[in-house]
Amino acid sequence: GLHVDLHRSWLGPADASRWWRECAEHVRWYRVKYKSARFKNDCETPCWTAFFGGLPQFVPYEPVPDWLQPLVTQVSQQCGGAPFNAMLVRLYFDGADEIAYHTDGRTFLGDTPTIASLSLGATAQFQMRRMTNVWPCGEDDGVDHSTPRRDFSVSNGDLLVMRGDTQKHWHHRVPKARARRPRININFRYII
Repeated sequence: GLHVDLHRSWLGPADASRWWRECAEHVRWYRVKYKSARFKNDCETPCWTAFFGGLPQFVPYEPVPDWLQPLVTQVSQQCGGAPFNAMLVRLYFDGADEIAYHTDGRTFLGDTPTIASLSLGATAQFQMRRMTNVWPCGEDDGVDHSTPRRDFSVSNGDLLVMRGDTQKHWHHRVPKARARRPRININFRYII
């Protein structure tokens, strides 16, 4: 149930730096505040976020900007023509920023979504753990403790692609990391 492709140095250093500058120049970062359905408390994402695309009938809606479209096309071609209409852009400002274990398995992404994740800037760990129950986790923690965790080191210009049944069986996260420098991740999705 784990279908991951990791394309090392998919973007060369010059192109990765150019896309970093584009994001720094154009993206308006914010932290998402929400109420946790699982823990029944108010939360705030522990990294900076921006979102483009999706479907215009859902608000707030901000179309995919022209400056980002060439990268969307390039990633789609790498993924065999997989269409992408939504980009989640995250800034991990330092090692204190993280994203907890979660799945991108949402009904609005379809049964077997292709999720492409482009790393820009500092190297980070991308960790995946197999689940017995992806969502909700149930009475236990939902983790398949018999399957070892998978760790991927993602660096500047690397493209990690999750596809197939991955979101049905695996959670993923970017943990905190002491002294990590800033990192941007662009997550490409298709909302049906």
